[in-house]
Amino acid sequence: MHEDARDVANNNISKKSQRNPVKAIRAKCIDCCGAEDYTNRIKDCNITKCALHPFRMGKNPYREKKVVSEEQAAKFKERMRKAWETRRAKQSNNEGSTDV
Repeated sequence: MHEDARDVANNNISKKSQRNPVKAIRAKCIDCCGAEDYTNRIKDCNITKCALHPFRMGKNPYREKKVVSEEQAAKFKERMRKAWETRRAKQSNNEGSTDV
């Protein structure tokens, strides 16, 4: 059984799901369809009059896709590269300084 299904079955919805409305809707759909073998049931759900139906797959269908220019993408890649280098440097420093 999938982790989401177990959480719904046990009424143990994570705080992360509670903060994200789309994830909370997904959890409600799992609850409505039944926790066992819910993936196909949710995908094939024919209750189209339900207000939550468009959100049942855990995504917001009305969110517009973000358009990014090449310049913005290049800046983002450079920031990410620097962040990873910093992270790796911190990890290597932590591994080298073990207290015995």
